[in-house]
Amino acid sequence: MQKKLLFYVGTLAELIKLVPIMKRLDQTGIKFDTISSGQVDIKENELQEIYNVSIDYKIIHNPKKVSSIFYFILWFIKCFVYSLRFFKKIKNQNYTIIVHGDTTSSLIGAVCGKLSGLKVAHIESGLRSFNFLEPFPEEISRFLVSKVSDLHFCPNEWSLKNIKKENGEKINTIQNTSYEMLKMSKKLNKISPQILEIKSKYFLTVIHRQENIYFKTEFLRKLIEKIVNFAHKDLKCVLVLHKITEQFLIKEGLLESLKNNSNIILLPRTPYIEFINTISKAEFMLTDGGSNQEEAFYLGIPTLILRNYTERIEGLEENVLLMKGSLETLDYFLHNYKKYQRPEYLSEVTPSSIIVNRLLENNVEELKWDSDFFGYKIGRIKISEKFFYDRNELEDYKLIYIFDNTKNSNKKEIENIGGKLVDVKTELVCEIKESNDEVEEIKDFSINTLGKEDFNKDTIDLSLEAGKYSRFKKDNNFKKNEFKKLYTKWIENSLNRINCFEVIGIRQKNKIIGLVSLSKISDEELSISLIAVNKNFQNKGFGTALVKKAIEIAKKGNFKRLSVTTQEDNINAMKFYQKLNFVIRKKESIYHLWN
Repeated sequence: MQKKLLFYVGTLAELIKLVPIMKRLDQTGIKFDTISSGQVDIKENELQEIYNVSIDYKIIHNPKKVSSIFYFILWFIKCFVYSLRFFKKIKNQNYTIIVHGDTTSSLIGAVCGKLSGLKVAHIESGLRSFNFLEPFPEEISRFLVSKVSDLHFCPNEWSLKNIKKENGEKINTIQNTSYEMLKMSKKLNKISPQILEIKSKYFLTVIHRQENIYFKTEFLRKLIEKIVNFAHKDLKCVLVLHKITEQFLIKEGLLESLKNNSNIILLPRTPYIEFINTISKAEFMLTDGGSNQEEAFYLGIPTLILRNYTERIEGLEENVLLMKGSLETLDYFLHNYKKYQRPEYLSEVTPSSIIVNRLLENNVEELKWDSDFFGYKIGRIKISEKFFYDRNELEDYKLIYIFDNTKNSNKKEIENIGGKLVDVKTELVCEIKESNDEVEEIKDFSINTLGKEDFNKDTIDLSLEAGKYSRFKKDNNFKKNEFKKLYTKWIENSLNRINCFEVIGIRQKNKIIGLVSLSKISDEELSISLIAVNKNFQNKGFGTALVKKAIEIAKKGNFKRLSVTTQEDNINAMKFYQKLNFVIRKKESIYHLWN
């Protein structure tokens, strides 16, 4: 049964960081579903300029704003029950539930997925403030989600170490997917009209954490007073007016005075793309948002975190300073923010590709050509980390090829479900150099190009000789004629230049006694696909002549490498290639699992 992916989201902030993963899955041609918990009414159209997101399912339709503890508890119970019911319905469809970050929705999705027997993947795992009250309830959510996740995608080594004792597999994605979103947004260079109207420099202030708004009222008043007093005509304060912030300002009687202050610009919550470019053009930022800390680090913007604790390490003591409840620290930062300016962070790492590769790693890929050719359904699984499957998940296929290139073999796990080791494929490579030997002329024999007119008994016999160590011959579950049929088709396609760069043969008069077929792997690499010499002419230098001819072709085509794949137990072939300056590049164990 093919694996399916289901993104479970509750807020736009989650969705934003998941977009690079969704986009990469689309590019790979992999389908997935997205489900909204109804924690907030997600406006997915806000991201259309970067990626056209669509919500496939909604746990709660037309969600109302969770504006009080009573309504939050009511929503939580309703969402939990409905989500559990939904997951129970899809239990037998082999879904992996993907949750993100630290929202209450992430907790509901992870727990309900686990209770339903589904696999759970947690993106942005392992972040910790080590204080359950800050941020609240996010720190609790992260802690509990880690307890039930099967796959933990951690944005750095620090976060990975934080959950080393948790069950499940931990994967370091090097950085957060927010970096990819930030780069996409910067390219669009779209900014709020209100920001464009500002003729002076400005700094950005974001205060929206509930532990600040609800539990630190007096402190927050003093903080806002200091910020307002610091702002002036040449350096205005842009205060982002989240709904919770606006309610606080109204309650404290501060909103009108701020509106009438020419040095304060009240900016309604803007779309993500506009907000990133608002940050990038700011002199500095004051914020209590965790994601803002990451964004500030990537942009190199001086930033003061208006919190006692943070669950992130990005930028700390570089361009980011933690306030820790000290108004003296605020004063220091306001008057010395330029000390914290840093160059913009640049990286070629794409965490979404690391995540997608791992999510799809144990995915069963249906092999259409093989299935049509052999007459029964065949799939393939590639493993680079940990193998996890039970046999029932694979029952849709008659045969599954399992390719395991992990450092720590999954042999025991694969054999436990009936997989049989049929090949240890060894890939060797030779660097193309000017000094590579030219092909010497062989008396009474000619070396030349072969074409479709050369599809005959000679070339068919040579293809079978090339495949005598093949897993298709070694595996007795294949019928005898299936091996012959496969390699006959292979040489026929090669001679017709179907997925083939070139075929070279050695002739003795009208008889073809050896051949080599070449495939283009990339602009820099050519690969030997089939190579064989007639049994009666072996150990006479013809194999060496074919390889040297392949190297000559690679050199003329400006390829940098020539590769070849053989079997580990084909000792003679291994020695032959290594004698010709080929070195082992990688090994891969191949198993066949028959149903």
